[in-house]
Amino acid sequence: MKITVLGAGAWGSALAHHFQACGHDVTIWGRSPGPGPDGCTRITGEHLPAADFIICSVPAQTTRSVVAGFADQIAPTTGLIITSKGVERGTLALQSQVLAEVTPDNPVGVLTGPSFAVDVVANRPTGLTLACADPVQGRVWRDALAGNVIRTYYSPDIIGAQIGGAMKNVIAIACGIVAGRGLGASAQAAIMTRGFGEMSRLGLAMGAQIETLGGLSGLGDLALTCHSKSSRNFTYGFTLGEQGRAPQSGTFEGAKTAQAALELGAKYDVDLPFTKTTAALVEGRISVDDAIADVMTRPLKDEVE
Repeated sequence: MKITVLGAGAWGSALAHHFQACGHDVTIWGRSPGPGPDGCTRITGEHLPAADFIICSVPAQTTRSVVAGFADQIAPTTGLIITSKGVERGTLALQSQVLAEVTPDNPVGVLTGPSFAVDVVANRPTGLTLACADPVQGRVWRDALAGNVIRTYYSPDIIGAQIGGAMKNVIAIACGIVAGRGLGASAQAAIMTRGFGEMSRLGLAMGAQIETLGGLSGLGDLALTCHSKSSRNFTYGFTLGEQGRAPQSGTFEGAKTAQAALELGAKYDVDLPFTKTTAALVEGRISVDDAIADVMTRPLKDEVE
């Protein structure tokens, strides 16, 4: 099959490497010239080749502008598979909703789950969710995108798959802050668990399935990103916790999504206290010490609240 990957960052390049190793004809697009993964064609500019699939792996806040720039070149039979994770600021749209506006005639899927680019490139086994509202189309894509390194599982829950991917980045920042400040593994586990509760409440309010939120795209991705410096969002939080200031360069999806996720919670009348604190930290409205004091002095409540 002919596959084009939009985005030549770590994850886009890792997926291009995987698809090429599976025998597909792979083109990878990036904003600037540079080498692509072995066997893949690297392109820049304003022209895309015809493809069976387009994998959207650009930063979530740029998905709309990048895909819109190519929209008139994309055939309606081309599948668009999203790997970007985040809530669009301003519109509060999930990535599938962005594509529904920009390319309304194309079938859309989401490829997500616990995965580090370095593991895929090193040929280490990785399990991912392929979510698509159409079960026939989704299972075709599931089979086409799997290989010896990546094992894909189909889900019809496109909303749940995206909420898991977006919220886990925000929670990973909070866990990184805890680790960077040296507050211990117990505090880190508590943040991850309560954060999962926030992810679940928001997802369910938006129509997600609890099985999805507890699966690869939700709990699985959360477990991976909340404990490792291979996670950019965890590292962002670790630096913020350790030094009191955030990194000044790099792509950190959770930092961009935190405030948008908080506003999405307000839209669905879902209380997201850890998301609220993380958004305030990321945007410099409170200090790390003030955030810790705020969390520890909140009124006590039942665990299910």
